[in-house]
Amino acid sequence: MRKIISIAKEHKWAIIFALFCTFIIMAPQVYFRFAHKDIYQGVEMMAASDETAYLSRVREVQDGHLSLANPFLKEAKNGPYILPPLGEIIVGYLGKIFFLDIRNTILLSRFIFPFLDFLLIYSFVYLLSKKKLTALVASTGVILGSILLNQRAIFQLIKGVSPRLDFLIFSRPIIPSIHIFLFFGFLTFCWLFLERKTLRWGLLAVLFLGSSFYLYFYTWSFLYVFCGMLCLFFLIQKKWNDIKRMMSVMLGGIVLAIPYFFNLYSVSRNSSYAEMSQRFGFVASRDTVLGLLITPLLIIFLVFFQKQWKERFVFSLALLFTPFIVLNQQIITGRVLINAHYHWYCHTPLAVIFLTIILFELLAKTRKRSLEKIAAFLMICASVYVGVFIQRASYDVREKDAVDSQRYGPVFEWLNKNAGKDQVVFANDNFSPMAAVYTPLNVFYCSPAIYYLGTTGERLQDSLFSSYRLNGLKAEETQQVFSDQRVRISGALYAMYYRETTGGYEGMPEAVLEKLVQEYQGALSIPPEKYYKDLWEKYNVDYAVWDKQNEPQWQLNNFSFLEEAYQNKGLIIYRFNPNAQPKLAQ
Repeated sequence: MRKIISIAKEHKWAIIFALFCTFIIMAPQVYFRFAHKDIYQGVEMMAASDETAYLSRVREVQDGHLSLANPFLKEAKNGPYILPPLGEIIVGYLGKIFFLDIRNTILLSRFIFPFLDFLLIYSFVYLLSKKKLTALVASTGVILGSILLNQRAIFQLIKGVSPRLDFLIFSRPIIPSIHIFLFFGFLTFCWLFLERKTLRWGLLAVLFLGSSFYLYFYTWSFLYVFCGMLCLFFLIQKKWNDIKRMMSVMLGGIVLAIPYFFNLYSVSRNSSYAEMSQRFGFVASRDTVLGLLITPLLIIFLVFFQKQWKERFVFSLALLFTPFIVLNQQIITGRVLINAHYHWYCHTPLAVIFLTIILFELLAKTRKRSLEKIAAFLMICASVYVGVFIQRASYDVREKDAVDSQRYGPVFEWLNKNAGKDQVVFANDNFSPMAAVYTPLNVFYCSPAIYYLGTTGERLQDSLFSSYRLNGLKAEETQQVFSDQRVRISGALYAMYYRETTGGYEGMPEAVLEKLVQEYQGALSIPPEKYYKDLWEKYNVDYAVWDKQNEPQWQLNNFSFLEEAYQNKGLIIYRFNPNAQPKLAQ
């Protein structure tokens, strides 16, 4: 305990800055609650990229479905998972430990994980640089200012325009916050294991490496390539003991990942696996990718990074060679991954770190300590300014929608009190994802469900057609509307497939679109009463929520099989009664 206190005192500024950065990340959601306390109904300002998808998964964990086979649909709860569940399990149980609901669980995670991420990045940089100031600047840069490596973002900031309007990336609940925790945790413990030859560091490295399989494909794939590169460099140096250490870490990680590989085998055997892999954009290609960030970074590293400390140089060189391998794995596998995940969550943090280390090593050669302090002050101020600017601009843009969403609060409350767990609710594209977050219900459909095995192509088409039909799309209008909304339809049915194979969602072939037009027109021959009753029986719908303010054309009150159960501020909840006497065809 004394040692921990001593370390905390020695690195007190790291703790202070970690808390400060965490406050900036949490501030919009906390401020929203207080600024609108008179109307706040428990619906959070959720505008970070993919936030509702992550929160739905955390809620699914808290509802007892730990495999996360499909957090949205009723029919697919027991299958293998496509997206590993560890991050959501950690966050979900963190909330359960403190008896928190989903909104406060996420708020707590926004405090804990960016704080830990900052300290782990700081620890890693400090171990490599042996300088607190360098570690402080790099950590602040990664958490708040990494977007400054984007040239377009810099020009936008100069013009007074925020380069992001969906908050800082560390506002996202799972990725990258828990990814960074495992990523830099492993790099830190791996370095300590190689440097100090102590078993406990090796065991921690194994734990973090093995755990990464259950979090994020891009984490473990990057780290294993890094380990392989490090072994290759050790082989050239004939460092047999270090090779043994790294091989033992890699083997230990594989042992911990055995259940993951069993799940992967089950996924590959699933009848919808081929279709699902296309939706993720894993398309055939063997093209070479150089990387606009990592190529100049490696050149700068080779020219300016100090080489006297050979162990550090080799470790860092392996780390910066790794991006070239992961970006070009398709040369061997023939399948392209979504390389942006590597760019934002692996390469960009490493670029911030190594550019900072190199800069401060060059400044140290001038033997003017004041220059290092001035540079540190300016860089930290730049990162803080960018972080605050993005958070403020994002808040201003998202505030109105968040205020409007408060009217959903009483509806969620009614469903929580009256609906059964895992029942199904039908609603629009805005309400459905939030229903999966704020209630224990499943939904008829929402867009994040497209990335799960239980979501069939038939389900996607049924959802799309039912939406157009409720919106009043007539047969004679279908050809024009489908052509005008080709991008929307392509994304709704095929996700990223046509974007990756043709360069854009609009690349969906004309023949595919024409077939959809014909099938939609054919479905119009079925009377609405029968069409929706059969559809909702097929997918076990129990409730329908009609948002009259946003969907006035739906006219759900015309269906005899819907019984009104609740109404508040233009939102009506209906119970589905399949035994009701049908009305005449309309």
